[in-house]
Amino acid sequence: MTFPILFAVVIVGIQLFITISGKDAWPFSSYNMFSAPLDLTEFGVFRVALERQDGEIVWWRSHFYRYPEQVGKRIRGLRQLENDTPKTRMVVALETRKLLIEVARLIQQEEGGLESYQAFHIIERKPGIDRNNEIIIDDKTVARIPFLDLTSQFGEPNS
Repeated sequence: MTFPILFAVVIVGIQLFITISGKDAWPFSSYNMFSAPLDLTEFGVFRVALERQDGEIVWWRSHFYRYPEQVGKRIRGLRQLENDTPKTRMVVALETRKLLIEVARLIQQEEGGLESYQAFHIIERKPGIDRNNEIIIDDKTVARIPFLDLTSQFGEPNS
């Protein structure tokens, strides 16, 4: 009877020490992942969607599972760098164009051509709360890039 109580006191004591000291010792951790309330309006992600010839927009599901997510992170990072200086705007524009050409080339390879698509969209998704206190997702097209604008810049693959 005393062993379970002593064991529980030791475990609680170790966890208390780890939390107060801010150090980690497996399996105890002071990691405070959920210690603060989160504001939904501060979050947003960028995704890539494809526009078919008939106008329907579908999410791009790359064979490289997390690649569209990485593209979104890079686009978000580039947008955060943008400011009023011409030099920075030029660098951001060039880096964004390079990234979009890379995305268009990968879509062309994965989809077996671009004949069934006319453009791709960069969509910013932000969560919010409606009048009924329900979580909603707001999708906003940040850019629509016709494939014709980018395919002429692919170049020939190296042999």
